[in-house]
This record gives sequence, C-alpha cells and structure tokens, in this order.
Amino acid sequence: MDEAVALTDRNRAMTLTVAFNYGGRAEIVDAVKAMVEAGIPSRKIDERTIHRYLYAPDLPTRTW
Repeated sequence: MDEAVALTDRNRAMTLTVAFNYGGRAEIVDAVKAMVEAGIPSRKIDERTIHRYLYAPDLPTRTW
C-alpha cells in the first residue's frame, strides 16, 4: 500500500481505488435497506438511485 501511495502521489488525472475481498453483494443489500428506510417507492428505484446509496457514491465510475 505504501508503494501504491508513493507511485500515485502526484497523480491528478485518475483515482486509484482498492477494494479488498469485495464482491458487492453486501453493498447492494445495504443500499436497498437504506432506500427502504428512506421510503423510496420501488417505481423510483433505478441505477442512479442505487448509485446514491452505495458505500462510496462520490467515487468516479468508468467502464472500459
């Protein structure tokens, strides 16, 4: 981790995100629970709504 930090210290064009043992299922469950608790009706749930309830919604997303 220290090496990754050192190598990317001056990087301003990209964000390095590291997820250890990440499968995503727990995050989806937590997002759905949060939406239910917030009273969001199912008809209002779409990809953008789910994105707002993820663990780190401010991280940039990009598909290659």
